[in-house]
Amino acid sequence: MSEYVNFINHSSTNDAFPAQFSNQIFFSDHVTDITIEYETVYSIKYQISGHENYELCDSKFILPSNNYLIVNDNQRVICNSAPSEKAISIFIDPATLKDVFRNLKNSDESLLDNPFNFLKEEILFFENTYPVDDNLVSKKLEYLKNLFTWKNVNTKSFNIDFFYEMSRLLILSQNETFKQINNSGFVKVSTKTEIFKRMLKSKSFIIDNWNEQLSIENIASEVFMSPYHFHRIFSATFETTPLKFHKKCKFQKLKKLIHSNQFTISEIAELGGFSNIYSFSKAFKNFYGYPPSKCFRKFE
Repeated sequence: MSEYVNFINHSSTNDAFPAQFSNQIFFSDHVTDITIEYETVYSIKYQISGHENYELCDSKFILPSNNYLIVNDNQRVICNSAPSEKAISIFIDPATLKDVFRNLKNSDESLLDNPFNFLKEEILFFENTYPVDDNLVSKKLEYLKNLFTWKNVNTKSFNIDFFYEMSRLLILSQNETFKQINNSGFVKVSTKTEIFKRMLKSKSFIIDNWNEQLSIENIASEVFMSPYHFHRIFSATFETTPLKFHKKCKFQKLKKLIHSNQFTISEIAELGGFSNIYSFSKAFKNFYGYPPSKCFRKFE
């Protein structure tokens, strides 16, 4: 465990995982291979750089950078971390999450009548890796990434307010996930699960290749589906077409690059695959309704 570097938790730095988790955040930054085994509560693993390999019961996941993994309560986890990886692990106490779930599910009148009628049934999330996308959990994770990367925040500053909010965002995002799974239209649970995993994989591929000229054919081939089958299921699941989603990813990334103040507009146009600054400006304005010059940027 001593191989952990800059490992932060509620009590001190350079500590390993505790024997029992509650509401805690860990940030890992190390330079050697590490394998760790533990029993988890509800948790979110967010990979900032490098990758990690996870084993959960009979499931195995490769967690690449800019993706996160959702893990259910009472799971035995084996994690192998590659060198030079940075990751954030958020652990949520089951009592905290169930209390938030109960409040989201019931009216204030019901909660006043039965304030201590705690949720007895088990809450199960869809355990899988998810791309950092434009959703509630992703936005919070990116916020944390910036805090840990640029401000060297100590996790003692994260009190119960954070874990209540993280629980709420996780529950709401998973409600959307199960809605998307059901949107596929398949009856068999195993088919729905397999299809949704492929849709998430295709989303990651599109996000990772935002500046490439993607076609339906090469996206579909990544998830071993025929072009129309893939297009139909993706569109039904996420209520947008793959190419529209790719376009959205491209312009969101380009806008972030402009706001980063690290590149000129000409350089950003080239990174986005545009032939010149004029075609980029026109496309940007068509998408956002205003030109790139309206964003904060470096002077040419």
